[in-house]
Amino acid sequence: MFTRIRALSACVLPLLLVTTVPAAASDAVMEWNQIALAATVTAGQGAVPQTRSMAIAQVAMHDAVNAITRRYRTYLTHGAPPIGADPEAAAIAAAHTALTKLFASNASIGIANGGNT
Repeated sequence: MFTRIRALSACVLPLLLVTTVPAAASDAVMEWNQIALAATVTAGQGAVPQTRSMAIAQVAMHDAVNAITRRYRTYLTHGAPPIGADPEAAAIAAAHTALTKLFASNASIGIANGGNT
């Protein structure tokens, strides 16, 4: 019984996480998740540093998208988003900034051009 519940939750939870952001931003988040993961592997990070790096990238993307969509309440409000702000562009910029700060000394990870080395 518990095995079936775990298996079901393992399938359903990722779908719920993906559906909480607009579709275009969701695609960008998924793509930059892969770029972030590749960067941590290329940098030779262990499990704990890799978890930290992925969390930083995730929080950056979430906060950037949420600043525009305002779907979730936050502790600190940064004012209104610029007119015409794009959640997808915000997610990309946030992930790029976070990853270049994390891996500034490792040029081989290919973050500068969106993971295309």
